[in-house]
Amino acid sequence: MSIQRILIADTVAEDRHDYAAALRQRGLDVETVASGTSLVDALKRSDPDLVILACNVMLADSGDDIAHIRAALRDETPVLILASYACRRICARAWRLPVVAWEDRQVDADWLGDHVVTLLANGRPQRMPDHASRAMDTLTDRERTVLSLVCNGLLDREIGECLEISVMTVHTHVKRIINKLGARNRTEAAAMKMVCPDFTVHDEA
Repeated sequence: MSIQRILIADTVAEDRHDYAAALRQRGLDVETVASGTSLVDALKRSDPDLVILACNVMLADSGDDIAHIRAALRDETPVLILASYACRRICARAWRLPVVAWEDRQVDADWLGDHVVTLLANGRPQRMPDHASRAMDTLTDRERTVLSLVCNGLLDREIGECLEISVMTVHTHVKRIINKLGARNRTEAAAMKMVCPDFTVHDEA
């Protein structure tokens, strides 16, 4: 069996080093880059089994760079996004990529290493299932409102202030949204909303 290749794009040198070290300890071949332009160049000369793309790269680069990254990905090369918050700019850019998972930007390097091994256990992981539109239909009007605010990058406390509900109630809504959508976290739930052009927020009775 050939050694699986991972390509990491992160503007923070220390994080690139830590992630790469954890993955190499697990027998994976790793290359790291610090920008979207460098990522495009790396994709043109290699065919990684997984790309780990940190949100700081997407925020630092222009929309055109993300389009170039998408064009350089071969055969739907899977992408794992590292994002620290549900940012509309991140979600809007990432929906064009073949994303298979969203994880927290501050994730432990060893945990990430184990997670990547699990993702690759059965070959290349598959893109997030295209059931987003159907899953969105299961949300209540209040949950759709909360999800829209999550996509705007608001914290639970800020959402509670907007809707005049307690933080605990917001926590409950967010948890239900994540469960209904089959998302791993709030950022992935926000990303699923971004791929649904017909998503609307209904007036609450």
